Amino acid sequence: MKKGIFTLGNHPMLDVVKTKQDLQKYVGISPNKWTHDWQVISKLTPQLLNAPSSTAVHKMIAKGRADFTLGEFNSDMKIGLENVVLVPIPNMYVSLAQSRHFIVRKDVRNSKLIFLALEKGLSILKENKFISKAYTASGFTPAEIANWQDISVDLE
Repeated sequence: MKKGIFTLGNHPMLDVVKTKQDLQKYVGISPNKWTHDWQVISKLTPQLLNAPSSTAVHKMIAKGRADFTLGEFNSDMKIGLENVVLVPIPNMYVSLAQSRHFIVRKDVRNSKLIFLALEKGLSILKENKFISKAYTASGFTPAEIANWQDISVDLE
């Protein structure tokens, strides 16, 4: 999953941040219960605040207590809560290692055939790039970020 680094539309970091290292000067925020986001932000900046909810994240950014958070892309390239609209810092994003799973019970008749058919179908979908096209069409991976830099490779 690709996530943007979101901040206020008038925040100076939109013009200043060009590399992962530039983010270290700013305060990140996320609920610590969002373990993937928390881990990534902690590698982007030593300054990290915990928030109890996504609403609190937006409010704290609006009040200047924090500068950025991670967010899922959508077709509008904006995320908004409580009248606070955040936009992604251009030309960079992070990738989170997440996966989707199908569960096939072994005790169900033809479970082996069902499992093999799912595996084959998924392979064909990946081969034809159908899955990545679906993510793009749904807005989870907007076409606008196709040439943006994935800075998560530097996080390990």
